[in-house]
Amino acid sequence: MIRACSALVACALLLAAGSITAAAAPSTAGMPRTQAATARHDGRIAFDACGDTGCDIYTANPDGTAVRQVTDNGVSFMPDWSADGRSIAYASDASGATAIWIVRANGTHSRQLTPNEADAANVWPRFAADGRTVFYTNCFTDECDGGISSIRTDGSHQRVVTPDSGDSYNIGTPSPDGTRMAFMRWHAGRVLMRVYLKRLSGSRPRPEIPLTPPALEGWAPDWSPSGADVIFSSNVFANRPNGAIYRVAVTDGDRPGALRKLTHPRFPLDDWSPAYAPRGDRIVFVSDRRHPLRDDSDLFIMRSGGGGLHRMALPPRLDGLYVEWPSWSTAPLEAAAGSGRRSRRRGRLRAGPRSAQACGDTASWLLRSRRAASAAGLLGNGAARRR
Repeated sequence: MIRACSALVACALLLAAGSITAAAAPSTAGMPRTQAATARHDGRIAFDACGDTGCDIYTANPDGTAVRQVTDNGVSFMPDWSADGRSIAYASDASGATAIWIVRANGTHSRQLTPNEADAANVWPRFAADGRTVFYTNCFTDECDGGISSIRTDGSHQRVVTPDSGDSYNIGTPSPDGTRMAFMRWHAGRVLMRVYLKRLSGSRPRPEIPLTPPALEGWAPDWSPSGADVIFSSNVFANRPNGAIYRVAVTDGDRPGALRKLTHPRFPLDDWSPAYAPRGDRIVFVSDRRHPLRDDSDLFIMRSGGGGLHRMALPPRLDGLYVEWPSWSTAPLEAAAGSGRRSRRRGRLRAGPRSAQACGDTASWLLRSRRAASAAGLLGNGAARRR
């Protein structure tokens, strides 16, 4: 079967051909990663969707209705809601370099947040609980050696949070109370990939505490709204199929507690990229479980303790697009009739050679899609690229 789980498949698919286009998007409130346990309700879900011609940001109700397209440049991916739900942070190559952008949830007033960097790609934005700070990952090589930084939403106070080192730090996800950060780190201490936790305040140096067993190759962490648990994906590399969603408890002493496997996809299919609902009662994640013979994915929703699994039934016009990186908000649900302008799925390539190269460099180390890897001229076996 074709392995279809890439942490940056959005970029890889850009290399495969080009860009899709879009229209305006939803409104409102959100914070699967930035909302405390007092969340009011489970609202709309943001995600990226990629076709042969590129990637853009969409939002939808949890049942898949009222889909709206937020970006229309074909080079945007990895959305995350602001604490007030009025804005979405995302990664984009619209400026010719991979940078962090912010757009209003209705698709207007997009603006670049991090500056262009000739030697780095900035990806995986995550809003902090205060809604004024965005954490993101600097990728400095084709295998994303780098670290985690933060920046205010007004573009000020850009700073380094973790070292920029060969022992790479990725997907820094702040806790709902803003005191801790979960992140993934690879090839550190002979461990290919693992999820860690560290305090963002207090005494220095702040220790990095492993949360996941080395054998699971844990990645893509997300906090529960209460801050009591972290969910994550397993089996990050392409030569270890059958990745699943796990939950690990975080004790008062910031140590790992009970570990539970929440999904059980049929071998060799995969579940990945989980995100909590604002109330903490449900989880949305990506899976290729319906596509054993082709490189495709869907969004699925289940109860936070496992069970109640069902597919988020997106409209037929999104069939064949590769969906990833869901983020759940408290944005008010919308009427299905207000689904906005239709996506022009087969638009021409808008990304220039510089953008394609930047995305390819960023994507290669986590690339699981062998179809996209072949088109991009990249290696499909992620583990083979590891040192």
